[in-house]
Amino acid sequence: MTVSFTCRTHIGMEPGELFDLSRNVDAHVGSMAKSRERAVAGVVSGLLSEGDEVTWQAWHFAVPLRMSSRITRFRFPESFTDEQVRGPFASSGTCTSSFPTTAARS
Repeated sequence: MTVSFTCRTHIGMEPGELFDLSRNVDAHVGSMAKSRERAVAGVVSGLLSEGDEVTWQAWHFAVPLRMSSRITRFRFPESFTDEQVRGPFASSGTCTSSFPTTAARS
């Protein structure tokens, strides 16, 4: 069974600025400090682009996890798709992040 959902959040940033923040490995690591999540292989710092892969190591619910994701689609500054290629959600872990352009927001 396929499940999808849409979550809309209004943020006072330009789409390109938010797009870059959402694909920034360092920002993600900082936001996940409580779970001790860190990038351990692939692109471990900076911005992810199409074809890039990153492997994360973290603790969630007292369980150590290791998972790898790849950016499979990239349309700056509109959207990107990352797919978990190894880890607990590898068979179904696809996430597309979309950022409305200025024209679409008007």
